[in-house]
Amino acid sequence: MIVPSRHPQQKVRKCDKCDKGSVCLKSAYCVYPPPTPLRLLLNPSPAPSPAFTMYHSYEKVNRDEDSDQGLLSEDSERVAPQPRASRVPSWTTALLLLGLLFSLSLNVGWFVFQKGHNVPIQDLDPDAAMAKQRSPYTGLAWDTHMPYSHHSEYTSENKTHADEMWENLSMDPMVIAPTWEWAQSKGLSDSWAFPWDSNRRIYFIKVFHQLHCLKLMRHSYHELWSGQESSIPAGHIEHCLDSLRQDLMCKADDTPMPSLQLLNGGGEGQLMQCKDFDKLVAWSKAPERNACYKRLTDYKPIVHSIERYAYCPEDSEHYPTMSKYFEEHGHYADPFSE
Repeated sequence: MIVPSRHPQQKVRKCDKCDKGSVCLKSAYCVYPPPTPLRLLLNPSPAPSPAFTMYHSYEKVNRDEDSDQGLLSEDSERVAPQPRASRVPSWTTALLLLGLLFSLSLNVGWFVFQKGHNVPIQDLDPDAAMAKQRSPYTGLAWDTHMPYSHHSEYTSENKTHADEMWENLSMDPMVIAPTWEWAQSKGLSDSWAFPWDSNRRIYFIKVFHQLHCLKLMRHSYHELWSGQESSIPAGHIEHCLDSLRQDLMCKADDTPMPSLQLLNGGGEGQLMQCKDFDKLVAWSKAPERNACYKRLTDYKPIVHSIERYAYCPEDSEHYPTMSKYFEEHGHYADPFSE
């Protein structure tokens, strides 16, 4: 009995003994298995019909579900369809390798770049190390060289000249009045409002406070040295001493000072790498932060501090407000007394 074939190249018939290349099923029918992928490659044939595709899938599922290892004879195993080995196409492998190599080269390049730009600061030349540091407030760098000296005009034997040098150290740039937004952007805490603009705050620049303390201490020293009573309260002197101590220990300048020229004086003639002090003064007095401030004197406590903020230039945006205030309230004849 001949059973209609499910594929033009596949014949099914009852069998006592199947021909070579066919398979005898338990139902006693001979089946010629469909071509394997290898045979299709070597001897291409027309694309299988949908019926063949469905039969092929059905036959494989049945084998998997039944786990019937005796379904095919030994002879037919070599031509039966085999599962395709999971293999990445060669072009995909090449792309993956290229991607890995590209990623590796990027990482190596970044490592080399970072190594060259992240040299520990203590391993740099001192000038280069200092050049890397800038003020987060003024942007000033340590780019000015000055020789250190044990004798300067500030210690002149001509006391009149020395006094003049010290008095010419103006404390007027001590106070700035930046906007509150700028202060917040720099992480500064709140401060007194600027009298002529409530959106601005008053801040004291530390170096000028330090210089103010030095001027007070020198003034008191010379009064006592000449046999006079100090006009500076002892408590103020103690405050200045401790303020300077805190600042010195905080900054802790660790520059090694050579000692060849003077027996007991290290660092004579050594070049110091400094900020440009004149640039700091100019920054403080710039219109965008000018506090219209004058110290008036360093040696007397002020009673009416508003008088220190009465010096806005005529082209200042704060000049109209300041002028109106003093027109209404007037000036104190002596800001240092009640």
